[in-house]
Amino acid sequence: MQGHPIPTCSWVGVTGDDDEEEIPCGKPAVYYLEESSGHRVYTCLEHLSHAKAVAPMGHEVHEIPVRNRNAPSPRSAVRIE
Repeated sequence: MQGHPIPTCSWVGVTGDDDEEEIPCGKPAVYYLEESSGHRVYTCLEHLSHAKAVAPMGHEVHEIPVRNRNAPSPRSAVRIE
């Protein structure tokens, strides 16, 4: 049985190079902003203020419960040699 996929932060930046390559955050999302239309924008703690700044009026911020975040299991933290 598979669980729900863990959402990642949707922030995308660009490099300072002439190419301006896009850099996705990719960290596990800790919050999501829900617009009045129901659309959700997922974000990590680092990019929460940016997401709030660009979100349209009437959005709500929700914290993603810890059990649904990408936390390592005790088994994955043990290395067997």
